Amino acid sequence: MAESWGQSIVSWVKFLTELGVYMSPFLLPYFFRRLEGLRQNPRPLADFAFGVYCFYFLGLLLRAYGRFNNPTYKEFAEVLRKAKLDFSTEAKEALSAYDFEFWAWPVEFNATA
Repeated sequence: MAESWGQSIVSWVKFLTELGVYMSPFLLPYFFRRLEGLRQNPRPLADFAFGVYCFYFLGLLLRAYGRFNNPTYKEFAEVLRKAKLDFSTEAKEALSAYDFEFWAWPVEFNATA
């Protein structure tokens, strides 16, 4: 439950940040008019940025807490750790039972060896 709440928070903050980046050509004229006021008193902008950062950090903490308390995730982390130490056929079969990012898969081939 905590993991899904945390993931939702992180996803929404990332989405709104990307939306702000793509909307910047439309928002820049508005902020350009307010720039003089922001130069005089940048505190509201800093408070807003700090609030977004705290909200994002809370999402990361909730997601980490949810994963830490999830027995399936603990089992996966242990299988992945063992596979990175000794990548055998058994470890490959055990890892193939999980759906995870490809970059975490242990290296199977070394061209320099």
